[in-house]
Amino acid sequence: MEPLEGITVIELALAVQGPAAGVYLRDMGAEVIKVEPPIGDPSRYGRNRNNDTPPGTLGAQFVAVNRGKRSVCLDLTTKEGMSALHKLIAKADVFYSNYRMPALKALGLDYETLHAAYPQLVYGHVNGFGPQGQDAEKAMLDGAAVARGGLLSLTGPAQKLKVADWQRMGVAPREGRLPDRAMRASLIVPQGHKGPAFLAYPNFDVYFE
Repeated sequence: MEPLEGITVIELALAVQGPAAGVYLRDMGAEVIKVEPPIGDPSRYGRNRNNDTPPGTLGAQFVAVNRGKRSVCLDLTTKEGMSALHKLIAKADVFYSNYRMPALKALGLDYETLHAAYPQLVYGHVNGFGPQGQDAEKAMLDGAAVARGGLLSLTGPAQKLKVADWQRMGVAPREGRLPDRAMRASLIVPQGHKGPAFLAYPNFDVYFE
C-alpha cells in the first residue's frame, strides 16, 4: 500500500510548479484530478529546450509533471463548471492551486471560503512570492525567479547569457517539492491526521532551499 493511497487531490494548477507537486503526490499513491480550463493547460503543447517531440503531441515537460493524473475540463466562469468543481472538492482530501490569490478569491476558491464549506479540506497554495508582502499578488515565472534569486548569474557572463541556459541546472522540477512535502506532512503526520490546513509556498523560496 502506498503512503497516500485513498487520498484524493484536486489540482487547479498550470505550468510546472503546481503540477510538479501533484505528480509527487500521485507517485505516493494519491488520486490526483487535474482541473483544466477549456483551452487546456497552456504547457500541454509547449516546446522547451531540446524537446524534439513531434508538433501537435504533448510536450515532454507537460507529460513529466502530469503523468498518472486524471483530468477534467471545466469552465469555472459558468455555474455548471463551478458546480462540478465543488462536487469534486466535496469528496476530496486536498485542494491546491497556483493561480494568483485575487483570481481564486474572485472564483470563491480562496482558503476562507472553501474552509467554511469543507472544514476538513487541506488547502495548498503555491505562488511566486508567498502569501504576504508587497509582491504577494504578483505573477511569477521560472526565469524571473532564477534571475531575482541570483542563480542566473552562475550560468555565464551577463553579456553572453542566454535566458534558457538556467534550465540546464535542473531547478524547475524542485519547485513542486516544497508544497508536496507540506501537503504530505499534513496528511500523514501525525499518523491518521487529515486537515484542516492552509499551506502556502512561494516559487521564489526554491532558490534558497
